[in-house]
Amino acid sequence: MGRGASDRRAPVAAGAEWVWEDASLRYSGRSNILEHVMMSVRAIPDLRTDIIEVAREGPASLAVDLCCSGTQATMYLPHWPIRKFVSWRLRSVVTFDSQLHITRKHVRLLLEEKLGLQPQMLEGLSNCARALASTPSGCRVLQRAIEEPGAGDCGCLVEQLRGHVWEAAASPHANHVLQKLIANVHPARVRFVAEEFRGRAAAAARHRVRGRVIERLLEHAPAEHLGDLVEELLDACSDLCHHAFGNFVVQRLLEHGTAKQRHRLAACLAADAARMAKSKIGSSVLRCALVHCAGEDRARLAGALEADPSRAEELNRHLFGGFVMREVRRLRRNGALPDGAPGGAIGGA
Repeated sequence: MGRGASDRRAPVAAGAEWVWEDASLRYSGRSNILEHVMMSVRAIPDLRTDIIEVAREGPASLAVDLCCSGTQATMYLPHWPIRKFVSWRLRSVVTFDSQLHITRKHVRLLLEEKLGLQPQMLEGLSNCARALASTPSGCRVLQRAIEEPGAGDCGCLVEQLRGHVWEAAASPHANHVLQKLIANVHPARVRFVAEEFRGRAAAAARHRVRGRVIERLLEHAPAEHLGDLVEELLDACSDLCHHAFGNFVVQRLLEHGTAKQRHRLAACLAADAARMAKSKIGSSVLRCALVHCAGEDRARLAGALEADPSRAEELNRHLFGGFVMREVRRLRRNGALPDGAPGGAIGGA
C-alpha cells in the first residue's frame, strides 16, 4: 500500500509476494513490490498509515490492523478515488522467513464489527464501487459493506451503479452486488434498476446471470415499481416457461406477483398444460402455479390436466407429469381443489 511499519522494519525477500485481495492487485518480486510502494506514495502524497493492532497470526506471520488514509492526486490505484480524501481500515497479514525477511503480505479491507464501517470508508468504497464490483474479492467486500449496520441506505454506493445496470447484471461478480442492494436497500433507492431493464426484461430473464437480478426485483421491489418490467415478462410467458433460465423468473413472478399477474400466467399455462407437464422445466413451473395461484386458477389448471382421462392417466405414469399430478392430488386431499375441477382455459385478465 504505502509506508507501512512492517516495510520499514524488515527487508523484503527477493521472491516476496504482495497481494491486495479486494482490489485484485498482486505483485511478485522485491523490485516490483518496491516500485509499487514508490508509485503509491507519489500518487498519494499525503498517504498516512497508522497501526491499530498487531497480533500473531501463525508461527511465522503477524496480523496488522491498519488505518490507511490519503488523497490520490494522480491516477495509479484504480480502486482509490481521485482527489478525494478517504480512510481505509485494512488487515495486513505479513509472513516472514527464517531470516525475518518479508516473504508475503496479504492485505484486505477490514469490515469487522469492532471497527464498523466508517463514513469515510463507505465513501471510499462508493467512489470505486464499479471497479470493485467487477472483481471476485471486490464484489464480496461491497456485499459485506451493504450488510453493515453503519452503511445506512448506501445511497452513494447505489449511485455509482446508476446507468450501468445492464452490464453489471451480466457480470459474474457485479450481479451479486446488484442483488444485495435490491434485497437490503430501500426500494425507492434502487428503483432505477428495474427501469434500466425496460424494453429488455425478457432478454434479461433468459440470461444466465441477468435473470437472477430480475428474480431479486420480483422478490423485493413493490409492484408499483415493476409495472413495465412485469408486462414484458407476461408477454413472453409462453417462451420463458420453457426456457432453462427464464422459467425461474416465471416462478418468482408466480410466488411474488399480484393476483392479476398470477391469473394471467395461469391462463398462459392452462392453454398448454398437458404438454408442459411432460417437460422437466415446464413441470416445475406448473407445480409452482398450482401452489401459488388462487383457487379458481388452480381448478382451471387441474381441469386442463385432467380433461382427457386417457391423457391424465398417461401423465400419472410419466416421470415429470407424475410430479405435477401428485401435486394436484395433494391439493385435492387438502381441500385446496374441488373434487371435480372443471376443464377449459382461463379467461383474460
